[in-house]
Amino acid sequence: MKFSENLLKKAPLFSTHITSDLEKCADTITYIKNGALLLSAKKEDFIQYYTKEIGGAPTLEDIMVHIEREEVNL
Repeated sequence: MKFSENLLKKAPLFSTHITSDLEKCADTITYIKNGALLLSAKKEDFIQYYTKEIGGAPTLEDIMVHIEREEVNL
């Protein structure tokens, strides 16, 4: 069976609030809050972006708590 290039570019959407699952299986993280896309990036880039904002070495759990506590500025 030969796969088309379009098929190979598709990926499943895994929606969760369980950040340990994301740590284990996500390559890319897309964060949506109140219907607004906040950031979509490779996991390493996502963490690096919020490391600059939060400081230290935040986990995905730290980042989620930070995002949920701040107001969305649209």
